[in-house]
Amino acid sequence: MVHSLRSCGKISGWMVRLDTREGAGLPAEPRILALSPLLKEIIVRMMTWVANPEASTAKQRLVDVLHDEIRSASQTSLHLPLPRDPALKRMAASMAEDPSGISKDLVALARRAGLSERSLFRNFQKETGLSPGQWRRQMQVLRSLELLAKGRSVTETAFEVGYESVGAFIRAFRRALGVTPTEYFHKQRSF
Repeated sequence: MVHSLRSCGKISGWMVRLDTREGAGLPAEPRILALSPLLKEIIVRMMTWVANPEASTAKQRLVDVLHDEIRSASQTSLHLPLPRDPALKRMAASMAEDPSGISKDLVALARRAGLSERSLFRNFQKETGLSPGQWRRQMQVLRSLELLAKGRSVTETAFEVGYESVGAFIRAFRRALGVTPTEYFHKQRSF
């Protein structure tokens, strides 16, 4: 399955590849899952198997629990689908380059892409699964995670990604990720 992943700041983690034939009901496509404490500990235990890879019934039971945890884990919304159409791709790049500016005016973006506003909306949604507004908000959240991971303050980040107030940014962040920026990074550090 072709996929890509980009991260920023200091990170540590694991990539787990599973044979979906062994676990009925597992996702058929790559995804990023919210990491529960149990899921984390199962993976930590499995990493010790590198030194002793022989199969055992105890290991198989743990793999079965891993499958259960993956099936019940929620998918994080930390991805940003890109359109394939060159004009839409340019528009997305324009929104990403200037999250606080020109991208607010869909009519201007549509003109730049050589489309009517209605065609822009329809084609963008068809290719990404998101409206241009939803895509922009998702891009802002992802960009804010990068800035916050690099040590920027919540206030600096809010204005840099295009919010007119810190409160509006925090509300949007909470809507997208379920927690405030401060809670998000505190939770990440506790894992």
